[in-house]
Amino acid sequence: MKQLVQRLLLTGFIAILSIGCSKSPQTVLQETTHSLSMSMDGQTLWKLHMSPDEGKPYVHPLSTTSGEILSGLRPEDHPWHRGLWFSWKYINGVNYWEEDRTTGRSEGQTLLLSTERIDLSNGLVQIDMQLAYAPADSGASVLEEQRTLVFHPPENSDTYYIDWSTTFTALDKDVLLNRTPIPGEENGKIWGGYAGYSLRMNKEVAGGSFTNSKGQIGKDSDRKPAVWMAYSGPRGSNGIRPVLGKICQ
Repeated sequence: MKQLVQRLLLTGFIAILSIGCSKSPQTVLQETTHSLSMSMDGQTLWKLHMSPDEGKPYVHPLSTTSGEILSGLRPEDHPWHRGLWFSWKYINGVNYWEEDRTTGRSEGQTLLLSTERIDLSNGLVQIDMQLAYAPADSGASVLEEQRTLVFHPPENSDTYYIDWSTTFTALDKDVLLNRTPIPGEENGKIWGGYAGYSLRMNKEVAGGSFTNSKGQIGKDSDRKPAVWMAYSGPRGSNGIRPVLGKICQ
């Protein structure tokens, strides 16, 4: 779906669920120059990577409080996939999603300009980021982004949340956001439609089930508009639910 945008606001959260875990959580934050992570009882719950050299911030590993890693990083079939991450597909016809397998670079650059950590009350931590988007051949930014992530510590060791809020603003003129068309559209592809806020999961959690906010399950939920898409592990014990809260233009 083509969308001409001057200003766009996206908000939502992602809940990481682990059923049946009852121990009292002990969490620790660890920070390096380009990363921040939280561990619980010595095990990493999540790790946020924020390297300007890589450009696209991402979370990996993303784990349940019971120890199951949900995310996958740079799999062989799609090495540009980065756990929990965000990338536009086409901005003004330039591809920001796929990367050259040799150079690791896209036609469009996602530039991480700055990051700031803010410690909030009750163990919450906020990361503010400033990003920009520019065609690699010109380097002239066409879109800027203000992104805020708020990480909540686990509640009763079972569930924790990541709040995601981001505002995109076109610079000199409106930008056209687009993606590969899907079946039923002109030049539609069975693998089309992808862009934006994404989670690449790993093979170890295969065999679970997906349900969306309309109650559609499995393949019936594929490519269907919905507020959220939830995943439950193959034993129904662990899961994840991304929720899109608001889109404003």
